[in-house]
Amino acid sequence: MPNKYLGDEKTFKRLRKGTSHFAFALLDTRFLPKAVFNQFMADYGKDATDEFWKYGIFFTHESQTEVFAECKFNERKIVVFLQQEDAQISRELLNKLLGYHENHTHLCISVDQTHWVMWADLQKAQRLGHQKVDTIDEKTTLEVKDFEFLLGPKSNPDPIEQPPDRTKIITEALEAIEASSIPKVFELLDALRVYSNAYNSLKNEFISGTKDREYIDRLRVFIASLKNEKN
Repeated sequence: MPNKYLGDEKTFKRLRKGTSHFAFALLDTRFLPKAVFNQFMADYGKDATDEFWKYGIFFTHESQTEVFAECKFNERKIVVFLQQEDAQISRELLNKLLGYHENHTHLCISVDQTHWVMWADLQKAQRLGHQKVDTIDEKTTLEVKDFEFLLGPKSNPDPIEQPPDRTKIITEALEAIEASSIPKVFELLDALRVYSNAYNSLKNEFISGTKDREYIDRLRVFIASLKNEKN
């Protein structure tokens, strides 16, 4: 924690003049624990100036950008200003603050000091590719792109797993039988996700070495029967 507090708010405002760019404000709609901002001050206190205010900190980021952050407990919000616009630093500071919260359900964000949106709603809107997001009072909508500098790049959705080509696999399995490559047969059918008692029995016979003379014929008939099954 910073070990020196600034009691003169006029001096505090003077220090803030060097950080005129409003980056963002974070609001907790229910309760903002003092420990949140105390931890923030502790993390960045080493880079702070010699003067501190009880609920504010002015420090030089490692990128040499000046940062001012203030916690307004009565309003349950934390405001952050920068020397100049910097998306990377803004995102870093926001993520730091978010990390102090166990739950983000009640957190809101503002980039204009007037309109607020739920952080969870904003993340969801970006994930779903929506262009607009409702403000918390539902009186207006804002452009999701205006928050992208805080959200970061949109993560690519998990690719949709394509079903295996059933006809191709069955054909290759029958060819593997003719080539006497039984292990290849089961490798192909496992990829096809064949789950049945008949299949398990055929596989166990091969693994245990208990197959009879008709084994190959029975395996061939079983594979051929898969052609008539639905995917």
